[in-house]
Amino acid sequence: MHEEIRSISEFKMWLNRLTQVVLEVIESKIPKMSPVPHQKWWWSKELTTKQKAVHRLTCKAYGRRVDPEDPAHLEANMARYAYGSMIECAKKWHWEDFLESVDKMTVLTAHWYVSGDPTDRGKARVPTLKMWSKNGTKGEVVSNEEKSRAFCEVFFPKPGPESTCTQCTSTHPQGLNMYQSLIPRLNRPSHGWGCTKPQVQMESQMLY
Repeated sequence: MHEEIRSISEFKMWLNRLTQVVLEVIESKIPKMSPVPHQKWWWSKELTTKQKAVHRLTCKAYGRRVDPEDPAHLEANMARYAYGSMIECAKKWHWEDFLESVDKMTVLTAHWYVSGDPTDRGKARVPTLKMWSKNGTKGEVVSNEEKSRAFCEVFFPKPGPESTCTQCTSTHPQGLNMYQSLIPRLNRPSHGWGCTKPQVQMESQMLY
């Protein structure tokens, strides 16, 4: 026999019981899905709309690339700047919301995010370098001064003593003179579409 609900308070009571039973069934029967590690949780529909608008304006500016003074270029640049600002704000708000919701279960996750390896400019530092010394031993470069010195030696090496190739001058003296004599001929203005194919092949054979 069904009981009749005679008051609003009784209706709310049965409604809360029904909600609790539905939540228990969902918790026990529906499998939980782990989040995708590369998913952008800070992304929103507004960013998707703005991205499409920026893409449309960029294509419009590219179609008018012949005229640098066209207002489409300024409009596209302003849209890209606004789009970048929206991304930075979305990331900042998402991170602040996450820090505010940190509890005893997620505090280790927050510590792992902060102290982990840099992924997206999280830490502006150069990792430890491994280099070979002049005597053939392998060592590590840890301090910033040593890293700067290592980069300077690799990208800006000191010039060594000037070396002359005596083999080319002693073995092929006539070939060098022939090449020097061909330079005025190669720089000579040609008529029509330039040299013909047999002439190019002949001159290339003379160089070697």
